[in-house]
Amino acid sequence: SRITLSDRGHGIDEVTIQKIFEPFFTTKDIGKGTGLGLSVVYGIVSQHNGYILVTSEVGHGTTFDLYFPLVEQQDAKATDPLTSAGPTTGDETILLADDDPTLLGMFSEILSEKGYSVITATDGVDAVEKFAASPDSFDLLVLDVQMRWKSGLQAFKEIKQIRPECRALFVSGFNEEQFCDDMELEEGSELLTKPFKPLDLAVRVRKMLDDIKLSNSPQLS
Repeated sequence: SRITLSDRGHGIDEVTIQKIFEPFFTTKDIGKGTGLGLSVVYGIVSQHNGYILVTSEVGHGTTFDLYFPLVEQQDAKATDPLTSAGPTTGDETILLADDDPTLLGMFSEILSEKGYSVITATDGVDAVEKFAASPDSFDLLVLDVQMRWKSGLQAFKEIKQIRPECRALFVSGFNEEQFCDDMELEEGSELLTKPFKPLDLAVRVRKMLDDIKLSNSPQLS
């Protein structure tokens, strides 16, 4: 099957087309984009055994053709990952920060549909300010690692000075090996690497919240 997306914009030259799916490649000004959008799309399409063809003409626009293999419909009860992935819903409050508006909206929708109250922040500075305004309101932070003005890692360090027991799930385009080589996770945080499925985010958030509840519950002697 094929999904076609086209625009009538400025178009993309041949040199740039060769780089558009590379992580962190962007033609936008510094602070205006992370360069992860198309990389994440490419990863998601690849996970579903698909591929992407791009055709473009400068001055006339660009077309993306997404190809996916056709599969036979199976019994939903046998294949639905929700039946085996564990709980994914809740009513806790989450502070979600990402400087990519598309990803911020998508992650917020995923978590809101699971029942969570989601407060969004558009960058690291905004995340710290919103947390500081009501530090006891949040049960978990979900922070993008690379954000303009202030990274998720730096924001979490400042937030922990306000409330040391706070926990965070970091979302990153780095794989775990790259992340461990270049950066260090703060105590009380975990890493979820892009690309990931909506269910992956919901499961990790629920697991961290359950771990927090367990650690805060009275211990029987």
